[in-house]
Amino acid sequence: MRIYFLLFFGMVNFMSINANGLRTMEKFESIVKMKNCDILCIQETHWDNACILEVKKIWRDFIFVNNGRGNSSGVAILLRKDVVDNVTHIYNDNNGRILVLEFEYMGMVFRIINIYAPNDEIERKDLFLDLGKWCEGKCIVVGDFNVKMDRLDMTRGAIFRSDTSRGVLKKMMFEKEVIDMWREENVDKREFSRRQVVLGELKQSRIDLVLVKEDLRDFLKDIKYVFTTFSDHAALTFSVGLDKERIGGGIWCMNA
Repeated sequence: MRIYFLLFFGMVNFMSINANGLRTMEKFESIVKMKNCDILCIQETHWDNACILEVKKIWRDFIFVNNGRGNSSGVAILLRKDVVDNVTHIYNDNNGRILVLEFEYMGMVFRIINIYAPNDEIERKDLFLDLGKWCEGKCIVVGDFNVKMDRLDMTRGAIFRSDTSRGVLKKMMFEKEVIDMWREENVDKREFSRRQVVLGELKQSRIDLVLVKEDLRDFLKDIKYVFTTFSDHAALTFSVGLDKERIGGGIWCMNA
């Protein structure tokens, strides 16, 4: 007698968003309900210990936070327990700017890095200088980078200003073989992830990114920006995994 096992790994759904402060649980519930995500990366949480206790009542799975020392930063990564295995905290900077985790999926170890880059150019440059040493293995970097990578990442006619942090980030990406996945799939497209009205004028830019190792290119699917009513940043959504037909046959047979 032969017993057949059908092997299929589903996709892991990610969402990354700068929440512009997330101290009210009504707003947190709205973000959770936006998309049926398995891994939620949030920037600019402004959380303290009291907030985290309230968050735990809504999200009853893994919660990792880096609140920083002030109430103008903070990053968090929330994961579903029944989707990924062996979640491990790797690093955070205690300034609410970077959080690094690893988890297992499909028998492989992935690294997820969530960053909220400072507005100050020098501080942002320092963060990007430090980022490279964490971009190892099957690495996915998401977050608010607070810098435009090229002219297509801003409104037509806007001034593309010099920025030393941009050069540092591009150098790190080249050395670590990391790519801006949305831009790779939309080479000539102009789309934005942030909208602001400044002195009555609409300013738009794409500063919320997902960077991945070159060899993970085929793992990322359906990368989209989705604007909301509760942040001036769009949510960045995507899925990670392999299509069923690419996993390799899909059926195991065992004699019994």
